[in-house]
Amino acid sequence: MKLLLTYLRNDQSVFNMLKPNKPLLRKINLDKYILSSQPSEAAVGLELSSFLLRYHSDIDYNDFSDDPAAVKKLRRYEGVKYAAELEQLTKIVEDIRYWNTINSQSGRNS
Repeated sequence: MKLLLTYLRNDQSVFNMLKPNKPLLRKINLDKYILSSQPSEAAVGLELSSFLLRYHSDIDYNDFSDDPAAVKKLRRYEGVKYAAELEQLTKIVEDIRYWNTINSQSGRNS
């Protein structure tokens, strides 16, 4: 799974070839990874599922599994992940504003 995710992220031809749909996602059996008690396995399953959901609007959470626990865990993962990304972007914008303020003040002082 980790290798597939790496190729999807880094090789445009592999990304273009993959056309995920419910039968394919069920065959990959991502819910087994999502619900794994091994943190590294779960992380890869969640990240791959999230990646596929982000770039393929025709698939949905329930395409990965009928198990409500897997769907709930995936939704929770995405919520936390996107909240962290939003927080990081907010910090970057705040830093840019701060440095722009510093630069404009130093320009007036010279």
